[in-house]
Amino acid sequence: MVSRTEPGALTRLLFVGDIGLGGDFADRYGHSSPAWIEPFLEVSPVFEDADLRIGNLESPLFESATPRPKRNLLGASPDSAEALSYLGFDALSLGNNHITDQGTEGITKTRGILESRGIAAFGAGEDLGMARKPAFVRTKNQSFAFLGYAVEGQDVGAEMATNSREGCVPLSPEYIESDIASAREKAEHVIVSLHWGYQYDQYPDPGQIRMARRIIDYGATIVHGHHPHVLQGMERYKDGLILYSLGNFFFPDFVRTDGRKFRFPRQSHRTAAVVCDVGFQGVLSVSMVPMLMFPDLRMRVLRGRGAASPRRSFVALSSLFDTQDYSEHWSSEHRRTERRRRRYDERFQMHDDTARLWRRVRTRGFASSLRRLKGRHAKELFRRIRRYTRNSQAWTLVSLI
Repeated sequence: MVSRTEPGALTRLLFVGDIGLGGDFADRYGHSSPAWIEPFLEVSPVFEDADLRIGNLESPLFESATPRPKRNLLGASPDSAEALSYLGFDALSLGNNHITDQGTEGITKTRGILESRGIAAFGAGEDLGMARKPAFVRTKNQSFAFLGYAVEGQDVGAEMATNSREGCVPLSPEYIESDIASAREKAEHVIVSLHWGYQYDQYPDPGQIRMARRIIDYGATIVHGHHPHVLQGMERYKDGLILYSLGNFFFPDFVRTDGRKFRFPRQSHRTAAVVCDVGFQGVLSVSMVPMLMFPDLRMRVLRGRGAASPRRSFVALSSLFDTQDYSEHWSSEHRRTERRRRRYDERFQMHDDTARLWRRVRTRGFASSLRRLKGRHAKELFRRIRRYTRNSQAWTLVSLI
């Protein structure tokens, strides 16, 4: 077993959620190397105050000529890693549903680029053995092991690694218990990163709560959750800490392979860094730093009155986990979120259909466009317009914005 540090030694860890470095980020800032860091100039002091910085990298740092045949396809320029170095990331989970988008080479290149910059990568690899290997980082006389897992179910749909195929480590209790036990022979603290949950849900499902607590019982110090693209609450459990979802840290919109623009709801632009002090006894203190990604993609720390509301919301999200009717509460909220997601998708489908029709009218003329518009297309367009306009909430997305 690894030797333990003195009780007085403290390490400050900073956690953020999902990171995407392609899409609008590349279009706006990817024209020269120094430009990659511009969106992060105002938040960098928060990162500098930490000893270790951890996040979840969703976009492979590679763009393959033969990527995965999927609609929401992510990839980024290798040069965009300049932003990760600038913020001082020490460890990044690759265990998520997009790290396989650019195939085996995407994972290999991404790991190589990160390691060349001194950033430990974990949670995905060229095969299951590589993916399960923990990343080790030592600082301030304390050693940390990082493990990453993803789920196939829920609405994550991550690709799992096998002995002969690249991918992520399945979120398996047997794997996690075994991996934590092995990692604790070399490190004092184990951080378990999980890609799980349902997109835009503000609350973890009851099974996630049970699983997260079980992982702390196995010997992990911190559970670091991501994927829902919105903030969920956190929980102090025994001497550990559970972060159910830290939402998007930096994830600009992007163009899908079908030509449509994928746009996150405004709530996904509201994020936070969670900073915690870890000592011999476990997690000793936790604080939340609210942040916001502005339309120009620049990240800013919210202060004063601007920070008060996000902090109150975070506390409220964290206060319900032990209530007797939590399962019923989650089910109700989950159904509501699913309805909002459908309306949100309809809104942008309607936007794209209208824009496509308007382009056709401008290029071919109104009469020609009407002649080319088949009856079934007209009926479908009318049906969407009627369904969309009947739902007044679709315009405002009150609970998502």
